[in-house]
Amino acid sequence: MNEGDCFYNLGVSFGHEENWVKAISCYTKAIEINPSDYEAYGNRGVAYSLIGDMYSALKDFEKSVEIKPGGNSLASFNLANYYYEHGLSCLEHGNREEALQMFDRGKQLNPGWFNLESTKGKIANLLHPKQ
Repeated sequence: MNEGDCFYNLGVSFGHEENWVKAISCYTKAIEINPSDYEAYGNRGVAYSLIGDMYSALKDFEKSVEIKPGGNSLASFNLANYYYEHGLSCLEHGNREEALQMFDRGKQLNPGWFNLESTKGKIANLLHPKQ
């Protein structure tokens, strides 16, 4: 086990204790030692989301998926969920074009989830509201 793995494991331990700030610090050190550690990016993204820093969470989920597409299903799911939620927000604010782009990005990451009837129904109702 190398030093980066030690920091990663410490991050996991702090996460189990719900000490997100310390977990983020440990994942950051693991990434500094091993910049291709897609799991550290994914886990740090989760920790960022749990303290409300969605911008940093998004960047980490994107980086995790960029390093190893399909390799970190949690990061892929979280990123797809972000795109879905952002798409819904865009629709609610009248930005249909950006919403469709967000839904397309999410569907590329997690096609099965975007094909769920509840998801399709919610999107369809927002895209084509009943008069």
